[in-house]
Formats: sequence, structure tokens, C-alpha cells
Amino acid sequence: MNNLHAQNHNFIEMIKYASKAPSGHNTQPWRFKISGNEVEILPNLADTLAAVDPDRREFYISLGCAVENFCIASEHFGFDPQILRQNADGVLIHLRKTETVTGSDLFDQIEKRQTNRSVYNGKTIPEDTVKILQSIKLQEHTNVYLAKTGDHLADGLTNYVMHGNDIQMVDDAFKTELKEWIRFNKGEVKKFENGLTYSTMGFPAIPRFLGEIILKSVLTPKAQNKSNLKQINSSSHLILFTTENNSVEDWLNLGRSLQRFLLEQTKLNIVNSFLNQPCEVKMLSESMRETLPINREFPQILMRIGYAKEMPYSPRKNLKKIVE
Repeated sequence: MNNLHAQNHNFIEMIKYASKAPSGHNTQPWRFKISGNEVEILPNLADTLAAVDPDRREFYISLGCAVENFCIASEHFGFDPQILRQNADGVLIHLRKTETVTGSDLFDQIEKRQTNRSVYNGKTIPEDTVKILQSIKLQEHTNVYLAKTGDHLADGLTNYVMHGNDIQMVDDAFKTELKEWIRFNKGEVKKFENGLTYSTMGFPAIPRFLGEIILKSVLTPKAQNKSNLKQINSSSHLILFTTENNSVEDWLNLGRSLQRFLLEQTKLNIVNSFLNQPCEVKMLSESMRETLPINREFPQILMRIGYAKEMPYSPRKNLKKIVE
């Protein structure tokens, strides 16, 4: 009985680290079910983003990020994780206690990783460090393209971001959904334990009615393009993640690759934030696939990286709300 209690305690700890994964609008769209020597990472369909992610592409990429965190944490606690099933219904992982598993040095980066939406310091990442990022092992059917700011590919990606803003910032459904996930003050952060918080976005805490008034002037194509262009110009590189197929299996694999990449760059003191607008607009995503030098792969995640001071961390749900 004591052994079972200790094992479940370890599994709960692994889940805590899995839940540190990034997700669209910080929805944290996962649940975890413990059954004997198995843990199931399940999609929480109540936390889907119908306007920005109607196909649930980013939803399953986020789930894949949580899977990677869980596997890294399980090895740290002396378990060998074996994925038994991976599909739209979730990911089933069997855990075997072993003395031979060597924990990853990425484990210590899980709690340090964050999405940093600030303006960066403009410093360029050295070439030897870029080579380290390019050598990161990815899951099958996933790929990554690094483009130095100012290069032809980076300029092309920047133009797509601008076009994405032109489309999304006049879409009432998109803006309404985004507004619903912004947490304008400490009371809302404490109540929901999710969402885009005022502190991570660099805003002061304000009442919701005032925040919604301010958003009307901020959520415009012109304002968003100006902000994103300033952010991109302060960054070192743009990073585009792609998949060979546009399937749930590849989205989950991409999430695992993405999380590994994020943890590696955290270890190198590199920060990141997402610029997924063109990947979220179907017309632009299809155009990127046809016009960019990415071997007609499917563009899935776009982000910028560079150097900056640490920002506040996003909240996480109490484990009691996500563990069965």
C-alpha cells in the first residue's frame, strides 16, 4: 500500500510538471487520469478556442507539449515512459520503474520556461548557439526553420504576420474570444487560474470594464502590426515549425518537438513568444505552404526568439481540477 501511495505521489508530481506546458491563450486544455501504472493525458474539449483554432490544431499541439514535459519528468523520477496510444482521444502512457533510465538535463528547465511577450534587447544569437538549436532532435514528420531577423525568409514571415493581423483584427468572433481569455486583474487570475494575465502582457491591473474600453483601441490591424513589428525587430530570429501531414498524430508529435525546443532554448537563456497569426488563418497558411521554402510542409507554429529580462509567469490550475 505504501509503495502504491509513493507511486501515485510521483505520478502527481509528473503531472504538475506536464501542466507547465504552453497552450493557446493559456487555456491549459488537458486532464490527467491515473490508473495503476498508466497515466492518460486527455483533451479537455471545454477549453477549445472555436474562433482562433476551429480545427483544434493548436489544441493538440499544446497536448503534445504536455506529453513531452510528462515524459521528461517521468524519467527524472526513475520511470521509463512508453506511449501505448496517441490519437484525438488522448495519449496513454505506461510507466515502468527502472534503475537504468538517465534523467534529462531539460527537467530543470520545465519550471523556468515561459512565454515572454516583451520587446527584446536586439542582441543576435551567436552562430554556435544557433547550431545547437538546429541540432535538437525532433519527433517524426516534424521540422523547424530558423530565419535570422532581416533575412529574406524572416521578412516573408513578418509580412505574413502583418496580413494575419489585418484579417484577425477585424474579425469580431476572434476579438470576442480573445477578450474572454484576458485576465485584467488579480481577482480574475485567482478565480480562473488560466488565460492571458495582465502581468504577462505587461499591463497594470485594472477593472474589466476599463480593460475592455482600452482593448477597443488596441485590437486594430494598425496597432497590432505596429506592436508586432517592434517586437520582431527587437528579436534575433523567427522560428517556423512545420509538419509533413496536417493530422492529429503530427500535431501531437509537433507539440513534443516544440516543447523540447523551448526547454533547450531556455537552458541557453533564450526567450520566445508566439506569432501564430498566419498559421491560424487558413488562407495564409495555405499560401505560406506554397510560397515559402519549406518543402510544401504545413506551417503550424511561428515564434520569435532572442534575449530579454524575465517576465511574470502565467498561472496554472490547481491539480485537483485536472487530475482524476
